[in-house]
Amino acid sequence: MKRTAMTLLPLAVFFAAPVFAQQASQPAMDMGHMHKMDGHMNMQAKSKTAAKGDEFTQLDINKDGFLSKTELAKHALAPHFDMVDANHDGKLSKEEFAAGLKMIGK
Repeated sequence: MKRTAMTLLPLAVFFAAPVFAQQASQPAMDMGHMHKMDGHMNMQAKSKTAAKGDEFTQLDINKDGFLSKTELAKHALAPHFDMVDANHDGKLSKEEFAAGLKMIGK
């Protein structure tokens, strides 16, 4: 039994090595591709974040830095308020609002 295990171990390593090598090199190629697009993607992300921030600021009527259910009443996110209010404090922070917009696809 011990002899069989000693024979199978090198075979397993021999056949598994190319699989592990391929998996190890795959993320490096993806990261290289992402690096080329990184500047463009960051600009788009910053633009979307700024737009969400502007929307948040417009909706924040009392300028306390949070959105209440009342302030969000006519927004598409209003029906999802309780789900988006991650810390259940009865108001949405900018981060919760941005996550909610992402959740509903806006």
